[in-house]
Amino acid sequence: MAKYLLSPRAEEDLRDIWRAIAPDNERPELSPTARILIEGRYIAIYEPMPYGIFVVAVVYGPRDIENWLA
Repeated sequence: MAKYLLSPRAEEDLRDIWRAIAPDNERPELSPTARILIEGRYIAIYEPMPYGIFVVAVVYGPRDIENWLA
């Protein structure tokens, strides 16, 4: 897996994005706390955690997510 390093500014930008989008992306049909983020043709499925987020999966958008996670 590729490694990455974020500048303090980039970390703050990501926190701001997280605060802005997380409340609007609930997916209770996947899990009570699941959220999604769509980037291009990919969908990241994640859950908020006290320390940040837990990324459950990153899937190609045209796939049927509900059946893929079943």
